[in-house]
Amino acid sequence: MEGDTLLGYFLCYYVLDECEIARIAVAESERRRGIGQMLFEFMEQICHEKQLKRMLLDVRKSNQTAIAFYEKKTNLESMESESSITEGKIRKMQS
Repeated sequence: MEGDTLLGYFLCYYVLDECEIARIAVAESERRRGIGQMLFEFMEQICHEKQLKRMLLDVRKSNQTAIAFYEKKTNLESMESESSITEGKIRKMQS
């Protein structure tokens, strides 16, 4: 936060050795400033501390901005969702 302005947030949960990213968002006026990168790195740190082996994320195929953001990360594997033709999955596999 800068002052009283929320710049971005994330919501994730974990079960066993997997972390599911439920939401990651940055205020439209604050994008392209590295805030999403900081949020993602903080999630990775939490996963490492909890010894989680995988981060999972569902993203709409039409959300090319989000897909490009996640594809920049190392060890990402894209896959089609079996449940819905409009959804895709991006999985971050830990080496």
